[in-house]
Amino acid sequence: MIHLLGLVTLAAPRARRSVGFPEGPSQQCADDAGPPWMDDGPVAYYVGQPNRAQLPLGRCPSPLKDACAAKGVLAAHMDGPVNCGGKGWFCRITEEPDHRNPEIPAGTFPDANFVHCNHSRSDEAWQDTDGHCHGSDVDNVYGWWIRDHWHRNYAGRLKCCCDLEASRGIVNRCDYRKYVAPADVENCRDANEEHNFEWEPGCTRAAPVVEPPADQCWIVEHFAPGDENNPPPTDAPTEPPTEPPTDAPTEPPTEAPTEPPTEAPTKPPTEPPTDAPTEPPTEPPTEPPTDSPTEPPDEEVRYMISSDGQCPENTSPVFTEEECSMAAEELQLVDSDPDTTTSRRRPGGCYWKDSSRATKKLWWNPRGKHTITSDARRALCSTEPPATYTMMPTGRCSDGADLILTSLECEYAALRLDLDDVTAYPVDRENRPSGCYYYNNKLFFNDAGDPESDDTKRVAICMADDS
Repeated sequence: MIHLLGLVTLAAPRARRSVGFPEGPSQQCADDAGPPWMDDGPVAYYVGQPNRAQLPLGRCPSPLKDACAAKGVLAAHMDGPVNCGGKGWFCRITEEPDHRNPEIPAGTFPDANFVHCNHSRSDEAWQDTDGHCHGSDVDNVYGWWIRDHWHRNYAGRLKCCCDLEASRGIVNRCDYRKYVAPADVENCRDANEEHNFEWEPGCTRAAPVVEPPADQCWIVEHFAPGDENNPPPTDAPTEPPTEPPTDAPTEPPTEAPTEPPTEAPTKPPTEPPTDAPTEPPTEPPTEPPTDSPTEPPDEEVRYMISSDGQCPENTSPVFTEEECSMAAEELQLVDSDPDTTTSRRRPGGCYWKDSSRATKKLWWNPRGKHTITSDARRALCSTEPPATYTMMPTGRCSDGADLILTSLECEYAALRLDLDDVTAYPVDRENRPSGCYYYNNKLFFNDAGDPESDDTKRVAICMADDS
């Protein structure tokens, strides 16, 4: 055992369990990253990797106590099961400078989706850039989410705590993973998306943050594979302590500021909240929006409003904020000045929020999805038919094909090409192809890069010349 600054770092699990990691029955859906769970061998996928469970109290926290005793510390932290009393959990993955996904530029995070509520940045910087937050109100979903995001290489520092409701006042939002019953596994595509639960409690800006008690939280440093060619230093022993120290504090510090919160946390809801605010309010419009068509109009009109978050067949998404404003003006909507969100649970591009409670109607989302079917947020679309997209043999657009200029259009192109991955990871590297490219069954968008790249592994996705 090695003690470092009051922490105990521990490594491999002690015993092999039945079937895969985590224990069954399976909740693995079709779009989960990683190999099929049923194909797991006798050694867990995370063994021999740099992942390190940390024990600030010198012992396993209460939610993992039984799992630690049964299978070892690292296995408990990675597989669970967690015992949060049925209140669920939430996890934050934040940047770790010496442990990164090598395709992601420093200072950014793959699929960043939240900001801490105690930030001190200006309104303009109120963006979801602090890392990736995910949670559930079901305890036994935990190990399946860990497995999926580990294989997606969301590399960084993982901190998880019990009670999804306790994330109020800590983060502005978290993604959600649903429980998948055994009878539903065969038909499940994505447990992170196929649900109507939206956890976006919002923040009181610059308010103090009170973390949950340390005994209700657990930490894994160097989570996920990271850069396998440049691993972080490891100093973890292979055997956990047999019993906790006798002088472990009963009430550890909670990482909270000295000022107490203004409100006590409320009792967690028994059903997922459905009306949490998702965007910062502005002055409400003084008149209702005009009626909008749900089918593409005649040739004189260049834009239309879809019946849901997707653009209908033979129409195209709006790919720039400027065009979003222009589309709203042409449609004579009462709001033509879009606010910006980066939520992955919202439609990608330009959309209209049709709700009597909404104080802001027009939204621009450069990080949203093109597959949102909810009619609460309706896509503004161009009546021009979609472009033709093609995958090149190398990293450059040749034969008259054009470079794709936005991550949003990159994801749309991947969707049109029916690729396995339709989420573009941001890259800012000169020695990679410029724009949209596909590598190792993964989609990337590079703001920098070489437009004349001859890379045959990282192949460009381009707009074809239809002339």
